[in-house]
Amino acid sequence: MSQSKPLTQEDQELIDRLIQLISLRTDDLHPIKGAEIVSFFNRKIRDGKLLCSKPLTEQKLRKITNYIRLNGLLPIMSSSKGYYLSTNPIEIMKMVESLESRCIAIQQAADGLRKMAVKFHNSEKKLVKKDTFGIIWD
Repeated sequence: MSQSKPLTQEDQELIDRLIQLISLRTDDLHPIKGAEIVSFFNRKIRDGKLLCSKPLTEQKLRKITNYIRLNGLLPIMSSSKGYYLSTNPIEIMKMVESLESRCIAIQQAADGLRKMAVKFHNSEKKLVKKDTFGIIWD
């Protein structure tokens, strides 16, 4: 399994530091919010303690978190309350189930969009041209 774009060298340098930070939060009663992590890292970047050319964003944080999970580096849990570490197999499996249900929902959304594309295609069949994706509509 892979990500859409590989992590940059700068992103990879943040992995160990993020692992250290989240490892301090070991239960769901004391998670750390994504915005707090971003703020913390961006302060370190501004102070010259982290050598990064760009500030960290929550989107980039999610990408790095995904990389950590994908490569089995740390069992990072996340919820609306924030991020934390868990070694509880039941809690980890609940996170797995949550991720899997999101996958299903994303696939259902893609299927719905596909149906709409076919519907619109069928209503515009009279047009014959190649669109920006290289699809020929006849």
